[in-house]
Amino acid sequence: MSITFLPIDLDVYECNVVFLNERIGEFQYTIEGQGLMPEPKKVEKDFECFVDQMATFYLDIDVVNKNLMNALALLKPKKEKENVGNNANFNKSNALKPVIKNNNQTTQLEKCNFSVESSKPFFVVPSTLREEVTSIVKNKDDKDSDKDKSSTSLLNLAGSANGRDLRLEIKCISKSCQEVEGDITLRNIDKPNDIRVYRVVVKVKPKPISATLEFVCPVGLKISQKIPIYNNSDRDWRINVELKDNYDYFKGPNFKIIQKRNTDHYLLEFAPTDRKPDCIGRLLMTNDNTKEIYKYDLIGKIEEPLAESEIVIECNARESKKGYIDIINTTDQDLIYNVKTDLSEVISGVTSFTVKRNSKYTYEFIVKPLLGQTYFGQITFKDQHGGNKWWTLKINAKRVVQAQVIEMKTDIRKVIYFDFTLENPTNENVYFRIDYEGEFLFGNKELKIEANKEGIYQLYYSPLKIGTFDGSLHIYNEEVGEFLYKLKLVCLKNPQIFPDTLLAELGKYVDYTIHLENPIGEEVEVISLNSNLVNFTVIPEKIFIGGYSTKEVVVRYTPSSLDSEEETSIVFDTIRIGKWEYFFKGKGNIPNSMETTVVSTYIGGITSGIINFKNPFREALNVTVELKGVGDDQNQDETFELMNKKTNKFVVDSLRVLQVPFKFSPKKLTKYKAEIKIILTRTLFWTFPIEGITEVKSKGIDFIFKTCSKKLFESKISLDLTNLADNDIAKENFSYRLKIKEEKFKSLVEKCLTISDLDVIKGTEKGSSFSRLTINIKFYPLRPFKTECEFVIIKSSGGQWIYYIILESTEPEPDDIINIQSSLDKVSHVSFKLHNIFTKNAKFCAYFSHDSSPEFSVNPKDGILDQSGRYYQL
Repeated sequence: MSITFLPIDLDVYECNVVFLNERIGEFQYTIEGQGLMPEPKKVEKDFECFVDQMATFYLDIDVVNKNLMNALALLKPKKEKENVGNNANFNKSNALKPVIKNNNQTTQLEKCNFSVESSKPFFVVPSTLREEVTSIVKNKDDKDSDKDKSSTSLLNLAGSANGRDLRLEIKCISKSCQEVEGDITLRNIDKPNDIRVYRVVVKVKPKPISATLEFVCPVGLKISQKIPIYNNSDRDWRINVELKDNYDYFKGPNFKIIQKRNTDHYLLEFAPTDRKPDCIGRLLMTNDNTKEIYKYDLIGKIEEPLAESEIVIECNARESKKGYIDIINTTDQDLIYNVKTDLSEVISGVTSFTVKRNSKYTYEFIVKPLLGQTYFGQITFKDQHGGNKWWTLKINAKRVVQAQVIEMKTDIRKVIYFDFTLENPTNENVYFRIDYEGEFLFGNKELKIEANKEGIYQLYYSPLKIGTFDGSLHIYNEEVGEFLYKLKLVCLKNPQIFPDTLLAELGKYVDYTIHLENPIGEEVEVISLNSNLVNFTVIPEKIFIGGYSTKEVVVRYTPSSLDSEEETSIVFDTIRIGKWEYFFKGKGNIPNSMETTVVSTYIGGITSGIINFKNPFREALNVTVELKGVGDDQNQDETFELMNKKTNKFVVDSLRVLQVPFKFSPKKLTKYKAEIKIILTRTLFWTFPIEGITEVKSKGIDFIFKTCSKKLFESKISLDLTNLADNDIAKENFSYRLKIKEEKFKSLVEKCLTISDLDVIKGTEKGSSFSRLTINIKFYPLRPFKTECEFVIIKSSGGQWIYYIILESTEPEPDDIINIQSSLDKVSHVSFKLHNIFTKNAKFCAYFSHDSSPEFSVNPKDGILDQSGRYYQL
């Protein structure tokens, strides 16, 4: 008697079994059973990964638990087994809408939910696995639906879905080589009896090491490379080596033992014996202990054999010298050599010769360099079998200096040049290259000379440093030869400059202008040193000269003596361009009239003025001050009057200034003149003319002249002269002076404003006589502006009227209307001409007003309009 126990979940099972026998009697047993976890299912193929690499594996999970279905099938009644064997389908309640109908069956979607666990932290798995699958359900009108109800309830325990397998993602990473085995458990959340266990094995392999080694070696030599191997383990390592290449030029041992806790090297050699294309190979090193694999791709580049030796020849340029090379034939046959060299312009010799078997041949060649320089090259001997021998050549050709030494002498900042005549004896044009050494030399670096002709080369010397210096000039051509000259460069300081004696009146000064030139391209600072600061002054005090420009400097002489000449030495010194030395002499003369001092005020008004007298002598002076009228004003002492009435005698210290104030109070509209004399002796005195002008000044704006640009404004204005006597008017001439308030409009106003016909008109109006001054005004502005001017009418006998006028030019009317049309997204152009009305070229600029549309553009935006009669087209 046997009892079969087939649990479908992990619960504890209990049952009673009764055995009844008619003869023996009845036996009753109580049976207990425990459901255990299913045995792990071994994954068919072990997974593999490398050290320090994140590996991802996928485990395919059956949607249907076939083990559970097989177990349930054993528990079914016989009829149910038959139905199961016939692939019977069972109804199952599902809320999803059926999507497929076939043979009274419906296929619908069903969700599979599994919780996932790993027996080892090495395996990283998601906590759940969820996916939708399809299931097949029999329709309600099926005749056998009631009969199969019990079978459906059993199979639903195992799951009846038909569809693709589920896929579980497993990740792992390891720091060392090992083999890890673990279990992955999946529990169906909706069907507790559905439990799957999978056993997974992962083998972590060492990461392969790969690299490329490149060797470059001439034929006949050997080079080696040490490959280091560090054994940090506690056991000795055996490294097995597999070496392959296409020419058998790589060599190395078949294995290498590396002691524990030690570093050793594997020695790889590359020894080409013939000139062939690149040697390609592979070095494979396997560690028997760790199973690590080292892969090396090998590249061997084979070069020509090295030179036999170096031949060095010392000689002079343009001189011949012989050289010798021994060629040894060690073979049993004669060898014919062909000779090639890359120094054919320097070396000559036979191009082919034969060397008998087992003998030596001495090859002779001649060296004749045209230029003094070092030549590097090679000479190669190649036999009929392709073998070759070659030597490197080094020819040190010394330059031959011409016996003639050329001297170039000049003053500082002065330019001189020297002519060199060169000849071209060939039948082709040649170019001579020129190199020169020495400060302040300049000239062309190349000279072309036509075939069978001569040419002249000019070398310039413009020194900025005083002294004697050495230089050289090297002129050469590879075909003609070279010329080397020594230069003696002499720079002399500029001789001291002695201008003519400067003459000036005592109390006045005279200026002498000097032009300092800078011959270099950068700004220099000039420091002036003056030995006589009392009588001579340098203006400006700080001097800077721009690159390649000239600076104007003034030396001012102010005398302080009548009896003797006064001298000074002035040096203008610089760091970069040397210095200038001047020696000045000056002499004082008896003073004449000094500059006129002009004062002005209105009739009946009082104003003041000051004259300044500077004592030019180096000792104190006792002077007397006198005021005296001139011409018609000699007796009009009340018009001019000295303000210091207490005394007219003063002591003026050396080189000090005496200020003499005076006042002016006119009685009529005219000009007054007087003189203030500073008297030292009867024959030595200084006269200071003073002039008083009576004026009539307006207190506001008198006239406004306004017009559009490019439109003439013309007017005649009248000024009242009634307050002048008739006899005065008849004798008078009138002129004017215009003072523009804003300096930027001065040239513009001078061009567009014309004042003419200052005529006096007399007449009677309303029983009273009048006198007026009429003036014609023409205002023709060319562009908009506005400014204020002071308009002064000057009477020839003295007196003036001051008026204030405003000149305003507004925006001009359009010169023309230009029509332009264009399609959308297309550019259209229109051109017109500009006319210059002046007789000189004029600059112009073109732009749109700020309120113009941005779709317009103008070109050119600036330029020059030619003189009158020519046009410029926009």
